[in-house]
This record gives sequence, C-alpha cells and structure tokens, in this order.
Amino acid sequence: MCSVLRCLGIPTRIVTGFAWAQDTAGSLWVEEHHDETGALLPRRDDIAGASVWAFHAWTECWMARSDLPPGYGGWQALDALPQEKSQGPSCCGPAPVQAIKEGNVELPYDVPYLFAAVNAKTSVWVHGADGSCQRAASSPKYVGNNLSTKGVGSERCEDITQHYKHPEDSAQEREVLENTCRKLQELKLLEGSGIETAPSPEGDAPLLCVFIQAESSVLLGQDVHFSVTVCNRSAEARAVQLVLGAQALQYNGAAQAQLWKEEFHFTLKDNHGESMQ
Repeated sequence: MCSVLRCLGIPTRIVTGFAWAQDTAGSLWVEEHHDETGALLPRRDDIAGASVWAFHAWTECWMARSDLPPGYGGWQALDALPQEKSQGPSCCGPAPVQAIKEGNVELPYDVPYLFAAVNAKTSVWVHGADGSCQRAASSPKYVGNNLSTKGVGSERCEDITQHYKHPEDSAQEREVLENTCRKLQELKLLEGSGIETAPSPEGDAPLLCVFIQAESSVLLGQDVHFSVTVCNRSAEARAVQLVLGAQALQYNGAAQAQLWKEEFHFTLKDNHGESMQ
C-alpha cells in the first residue's frame, strides 16, 4: 500500500506499534488467560476474541479530508491487513490520526478500531487445575506504548506516540477514554460496556507486588539476564510462592511452548522486599 500511494504522489510512511490490540471489534479491553504456572493459554479456534500482538505495522498518508470538519486533514491511518468487517469489504481507514487521539470515533473511517488498537487495556485471568478462573492483579497498560516511524534523513526511529494518544495516566488521557466510552456505547460498539467494566480484583493497591527488570535489550543469540523483586507492602509476614517462566510467543500473540519454569517458596517480612537474579 505504501508503494502504491507514493507512486500516486501521496506522501506516505510506515508506522509500527508496540504492542497492538488486534480484533477488538471496538472493545477497549483485551483478556489474557494463563494457567497457574503463568503460561499463556492458547486461544481456542472456535472462539473469536481480541489479542495483543507484539507489533503491527500500518500506513499513514498525508491528505486533505474535505469530507470532515476542519482540523482532520493531514496524516491518515490505513491498515491493509484484513481484520475488521468495515463498510462492506475488509478494510481499515483512512482514519484521521487527530481523530484517533481525540477519541472522535464517530468520524469516518474505522476510527473506533484504530483507537482501540492503541488504547485497549488488558486484564489477566488465571485458570486453576480445579477449573476455577480468577482475575489477577496486573498492570493493564502496555498496548500502544511505543509508536514509531523511520526518521527523516536517518535510519533511526522517530517516536510519534504523542500523535495518537495523550501521555499515559494524564488527565487528558482519562478524559478522552471516558468520552470515547460514552460515544462507543451510543454507537452500540461496546454493547453497553465501558472502560470501567473490568475493575481491579481489589479496591486498594495490591499488598504483594512483583517487579521484573532487565539489564538491557536482549539481542538475538545472547543470554537473558534479569532480576525479580518481590515486595510485601502489608504489615504482616507473607508466605510467597513465586513461579518464574519463559514462553515462546508468535508476533501475533499466539502461545507456543513454555521453555523454562522455576518455582520458589519463601517467607517475606512485613514491609520488606527481596530480589533475585
């Protein structure tokens, strides 16, 4: 698509997003299901649902949009990957990048799907051996955190995340999400659900937290070095069962084999943390 648009004389560039919510159908939540060892469970083929892709590339082209109110010309997002059934054929866009940032999902074309792709939140569910399923405390914010394109006149990436969304946890971001949920409900794309329909398992901040930190980016063929810190924020000692594992995933989030797993048991004092490498 990029080559065709450039041949027509339309300024065009490729944008890559890390990570990307796929097949959201306009929903702002993506569910991930794990077993008790932390391994991501494969998606069932007979059940359609959203997933988180490690990355996804799409096209931006610069054009006027005389069919829209002033201010929505300029960069337009188009995705050539067949995904959502739009207005007839499988297509996505052109959607004004400014409309995606502002959450104006009523504007054409396919703004709701692109807005959800870079703004969706994730919820993690743990399936027990006894058939139980419980939502885990986890950060919901890792979709659309890094959107970039090739820099002009260089081989370096240019971060354009701010073109698509307001800073994470800012007042502007919260306002846009709330307004967009209301609009999507009116458009009946969320079937009455909103950004607050998947609350945290507990009302307060979790008392037991796990932080994983790598020394640096890992190149292909190199060993992986990382540290894990467990913090007990409660006023009493806690018995901890910590399961660490590594699992292969395809770029589209499809779960592969679990490559490594190790289990630790220890007692953590009140208001105390412990690190391991």
